[in-house]
Amino acid sequence: MSKTDFNKIKNAPLSADEKFTSSESISHSKIPQNVHINSDKIQDEENFNFSEPLTRRLISNRLPMMISELFPASAEEDAKKWNGPFTFIHAADCQLGMIEKHILKKTNPKWEVDMIHLRCAVNMINKISPKPKFMVLGGDMVDTPPYEDVMEIHKAQYEDFVRCMEELDPEIKLIVVCGNHDVGDVPTELTMNTYKSEFGPDYFSFWVGGVKFTVTNSQYFKCPEAVPMESHMQDEFLNNIRDDNAVHSGNMPVHYLNC
Repeated sequence: MSKTDFNKIKNAPLSADEKFTSSESISHSKIPQNVHINSDKIQDEENFNFSEPLTRRLISNRLPMMISELFPASAEEDAKKWNGPFTFIHAADCQLGMIEKHILKKTNPKWEVDMIHLRCAVNMINKISPKPKFMVLGGDMVDTPPYEDVMEIHKAQYEDFVRCMEELDPEIKLIVVCGNHDVGDVPTELTMNTYKSEFGPDYFSFWVGGVKFTVTNSQYFKCPEAVPMESHMQDEFLNNIRDDNAVHSGNMPVHYLNC
């Protein structure tokens, strides 16, 4: 994509849906005054080479997520201790394939523009100081769910998503949350098995800096009858996640993450 083409996209008015999809938010357990993005170092379209091909090697140390490696049990006691404010990223709906399919209504939609948005966001996140503890992607990593009749498109979008996320600073942990486009509006055994093999578990909890984070799969709430055993297991997980030893105060928030 040429700089002229990129500028046309960048300067074109966005629809309400596109504004929502391409937005990212920075979440703080308590916003430190010294959090900033070093704009002098951000590689914008003037010096960020979007035409440079992404590596063709899929990352192996990020996806599928291994929660026991990201947040090892041996470090949990320290992770439960509040040590003051910290920063993390909460982004969502990079949804590779959305713009050309749902906004531009193309008959053979691609996702080059979606990838530019994602790579630009990752590039900006890498420049944030102090460094975020982790990045949460709150669902809809790709547009096409892994149903059997569109599995080839889904796999291509997934592989490009993985390659884009390889550009994330390796010191920033990546957490992905299941969205309806990742498993389908009505999940099936196939879509759930595919999600877990690609991204990792769809519900779990973890501690960072004295804050407990809980991740759920909201599709189980929407369609509990679609995969009843999975829905039941998540319900059991939520029923047993209470921590009676936890000490909470107005300065120690709890975060609940779903799509």
